[in-house]
Formats: sequence, structure tokens, C-alpha cells
Amino acid sequence: MIFIANNKYDVIYEDLKKRIKNEEYKYQDKIPSETNLILEYDCSRNTLRRAIKKLGADGYVQSIRGKGVIVLYNASLENTLIKKGSPSFSQMAERNKIKFKTSVLLFDEIKVNKKLASESTFPIGTPVYYIKRLRSIDDENYIVEENYFMQKVVKDLTISIAEDSIYKYLTEVLNEPIATTKRLLTFGLANKQDEKYLDLNGYNAVPIVTNYSFTNDGTMFEYTVSHHRPDKFIFYDQNDANPVSFMLDN
Repeated sequence: MIFIANNKYDVIYEDLKKRIKNEEYKYQDKIPSETNLILEYDCSRNTLRRAIKKLGADGYVQSIRGKGVIVLYNASLENTLIKKGSPSFSQMAERNKIKFKTSVLLFDEIKVNKKLASESTFPIGTPVYYIKRLRSIDDENYIVEENYFMQKVVKDLTISIAEDSIYKYLTEVLNEPIATTKRLLTFGLANKQDEKYLDLNGYNAVPIVTNYSFTNDGTMFEYTVSHHRPDKFIFYDQNDANPVSFMLDN
């Protein structure tokens, strides 16, 4: 295998990305060890690490200290708009200094069935918390969402925690950092739940954001589908230092 000397890490990045997308290295698999890849690509350790870092920044892999590099790419998660970082609804509201409220509409404990497994990538039979929440700003309903949180990661979850911030509980109480978040943005017709809870103001379609969040060891612990009020939904893109974010028009 021969590579051009200039920007060699870019060539390695492109080759590894191609192999991941072709499922030579599948979702949640480890890629070959650093030593093996250095030998295969005939490159320095620093060059390889730059390529791996770029793959991580683009949401293809996650490096886990002492364990290697795990593949996060999944064909069903294409059109990913956010790769790194995970601002929660409460964090975004606080950042914009606006009054917000989270109401829990449903709180249950279930096991992942075949249909949910195909949608979420959780293994069948995984115990999860199933939560429906309504997000309001200045007494107007903006978002209705369905959350699935893996019980073995988000331990001892309660309604009061869900009404506050699950992410804050996870990071500050359980000391479980959120390493990577992937979000998909689509649009769909408003359903009966949207019509019941959201102030649609005549709109019949809504932005739908699907969330997949991972811990530092590569475990996907959250699958969330949120339907947003269309007249208050804004999407913007930033550079790698300030990843893509979803913001609310105040």
C-alpha cells in the first residue's frame, strides 16, 4: 500500500473511513490496534493518531483509553448533523436566559423489543427507562419527546430527575461523562401527540430530531426522538471547535 507523503494522515483517514462505511469494521467493533495500523500504513504514530482524531471528530469512531478505538458509524445513522458535544434542553435554555419547564407525561421501565431495537440499535431485551416529556419555554410548549435510557448506565432514574435534567444527573451525580452525541434531523407530518401538546399555530409538519448518545466506553445509553414546534426551531452549523447545535428562537 503506497501513500502520498503530503497530508498522509488525510489519506489514512479516507481509507479507514471507506473501510468503516463498507462495514469491514462494523458498528461497535474495534478497529485494528495502533501498532498494526502503523505497520499497515507505514506511518508514524503521530500521523495515525491525527487520522484517528479526525475520524472521531467526524463521528466515525471513539477512542477509549486502554481499550482501543470503537466504530460509532452505523448506516442507519447517516445524515448525522452533530458529532461531538451534547448540550441538553436545560443547558440551552439557561444559556439563552429564558424561562423553561420540563413536564413528565409518562415514566415507565420496559425491555427493548424487536421494533425498538431496529430503530434505536439497543440490543433486544435491554432494560430501559421509557419517558415522554414536554418542554416549555415562557409557558409555550416547544418540544414533545420520547426518551429511552439504558438502565445499567442511567441508574435509579426518577420522575423528579427527568423533570430537572437527566444529563446533569448522569454527569454530576453518576460521574458518567457523555462522550459523543449523534443527531439526525428529519421532517414529518404532525401526529396526534404533536397536535395535543404543541402550539402548532396551523403548521401540519414538524422537525424531528433523533438522538443517539454514547458514554466514554462506547456504550450507547440514550435513544430519543423529539418533535419540535416548527416556528421556533433553528438549526445552525459551526466548526469542529464549536460543534453543530440545535437552538431555540426566543
